[in-house]
Amino acid sequence: NTPQLLFQSGIGDEQLLKNENIDVKVNLPSVGKYLYDHPMFILPVQMDRHKGERRKNSKNLNLESQASGEQIEQARLETRSLDQDNNTQMQELGLLNEVYTYMTKKSGSLAGIGLADYITFLDTTEKNPQDPDIELVHFFFTKADGAPLATMMNFMNWRKPMIDTLVSSNQDHDTFMFMPMLLKPKSHGNITISKDVHSRPKIYFNYFDKDEDLIVSLKSIRIIQKMIDTKSFKKYDMRIIRIADPVCDTLTYDSDMYWKCTIKRRSSSYYHLSSTARMGDNMLSSVVNYKLQVHGVSNVRV
Repeated sequence: NTPQLLFQSGIGDEQLLKNENIDVKVNLPSVGKYLYDHPMFILPVQMDRHKGERRKNSKNLNLESQASGEQIEQARLETRSLDQDNNTQMQELGLLNEVYTYMTKKSGSLAGIGLADYITFLDTTEKNPQDPDIELVHFFFTKADGAPLATMMNFMNWRKPMIDTLVSSNQDHDTFMFMPMLLKPKSHGNITISKDVHSRPKIYFNYFDKDEDLIVSLKSIRIIQKMIDTKSFKKYDMRIIRIADPVCDTLTYDSDMYWKCTIKRRSSSYYHLSSTARMGDNMLSSVVNYKLQVHGVSNVRV
C-alpha cells in the first residue's frame, strides 16, 4: 500500500494528485510507477503414476468385448455418476491416507514444504545456467483431487469453463502443473488511486508490453514440451491438457502464435509486486534514497 499512502498524503505525480483534488505536498513523479512483477503461465498436464499397474491388469479390460456396446456405455455412465457423487468422500479418504502416511512414515505430501516442492531455474538463452530468466514451479494434484485444484485455479483468475476442463481431467488422471515464471521482465506497469481513502488502488500490470517477455515465455513452453518427451516423463503418459479458448483456438494449435495468444490470456501474477517506490538519487525516477528516506520529506521512510 506504499503508493496509496503516499498519494493520499499528497506525495506523488503532481498532475495525478491535482486530477484527484489532492493537495500536492511533494511532486514525486515515480510514486506508483515502474511496477514489476513475475508473471506466471500455467501449463497443466495429465499423467498416470500407476500406468504400469494398469497394464498388468489389461487382460481384465478385454472382457468388455464380450458385452454389448449398450451395456458398456451404461456401465461407464453409472461409474462416472458414482465418481461424481463420491468425489468428496474420495478426497477425504485421500487426506486421511496422507495423514496416516505422515504419522507412520514421516513421508508423503504433508512431509513437504507445500505445493511447490520442486522448483527449476532455466536459462532460455542457453548461455549461462547461473543466470536464469525463468523459474519453473511445479504443482501436483492427485487423481480425484478436484476441489483444491479448482480453488487454486480460481485464485489464479481462471474462467469456470477452463477450470471445469481441468477438474474433468483430474477425475481420471493425476494433474501436474508446469508454471514458468518470468524472472527478468522488461515490461512494467503502474499503480494509481483516487482521493477516497477507502477505495482500492488500481493496478495495471501491463504484462508482455515488451515482446521480449513473450518470447522468453514461449521458449519456456518449448523446453517443457521437450521435458515431457523424455523417457523419464513418457513412462507416466504425460500429456498437455488442451484448454478451450474461443480467441486462441482460431489459431493453429501448438504454433508460436497460438502459444503467444494463450500466454497473454492465461498468465497471472505470482504476487511478487515491487519497485513502485524505487530507490535512487534522482527525484524524477525514484522515491526514496539509499537510507529509505522519501525524497523531499523530512523523517519519512519507506
